[in-house]
Amino acid sequence: MKFVFIGGVPRSGTTMLQKILGNHPQISAGPEFDNIPNIMHLYSKMQYGIETGRHDLYYDKEGLKKNFENFINTLFQNRINPENKYISEKTPSNALVFKELLEFNSQSKCVFIVRDPRAIAASMKEVYLKAQITGASISLTKNISDYLILIDSYYKSLKEAIKKDNKRILIIYYEDITQDTCKAIEPLFKFLDLPFTRDLIDISKTNDVSYTVDNVTTEVWNTNKMKNNDAITKESINKWKQLLSKTEANYIERYYLYRDNPFLKKYNFVKKNILFDFWQSIFYKFYKP
Repeated sequence: MKFVFIGGVPRSGTTMLQKILGNHPQISAGPEFDNIPNIMHLYSKMQYGIETGRHDLYYDKEGLKKNFENFINTLFQNRINPENKYISEKTPSNALVFKELLEFNSQSKCVFIVRDPRAIAASMKEVYLKAQITGASISLTKNISDYLILIDSYYKSLKEAIKKDNKRILIIYYEDITQDTCKAIEPLFKFLDLPFTRDLIDISKTNDVSYTVDNVTTEVWNTNKMKNNDAITKESINKWKQLLSKTEANYIERYYLYRDNPFLKKYNFVKKNILFDFWQSIFYKFYKP
């Protein structure tokens, strides 16, 4: 069975993308499975056992690969349908193991969704504040600087995966989807060798991706209230301006201004002037929002 793995920094729009994929009759797409990164970490650890010679008497490289492939296929047995060409698995942290997934399965493809880091940080901040009110237990802190460290870890993994196999990774931008959905999504289905029709972008349709478990934690993460009657709109692009303070937004812009991240160039983090940037760099060494 062929897999398409959807990943990206949390709060980037992976659910929206999965709902679109779930509309295609040749794709089986469900809610987050969560466990692919853990499985691949175990796979990598056991591979290391072969490389060091510690586990030679238990398994070889090809046998290990085959057993894990069968294991994953068994886990998704309920999702396999003769009419489907792909199983789409969407968990944001899949992106952290794209490199391993490409090594592991020669037929798998990966899709990474990019979003303005200011919008991601604002959404994470919104989740954190909501969790404080409801008492939900989440892994996020209140520090914007912590969010940027998390974001960096995803792009580091993406770069490593691209070095491994750039032909089986597609990068798509959240903002492009919201501004011209058909134009942004059509290359996705071309990447998967599947026909594209305009009705696929209707995320108001109910499919298996819509399945959720109602609890406090789930409700906290659903800040965008993506329900079955939602449509893709441009409203969320600049929502970060309402949620971030000027200091927080400026910190994020200064942070990425001096980092060579080719995936974020479209967001135009530009130098203002030499003197301003110098004092900003000094200020943010001591203050991290």
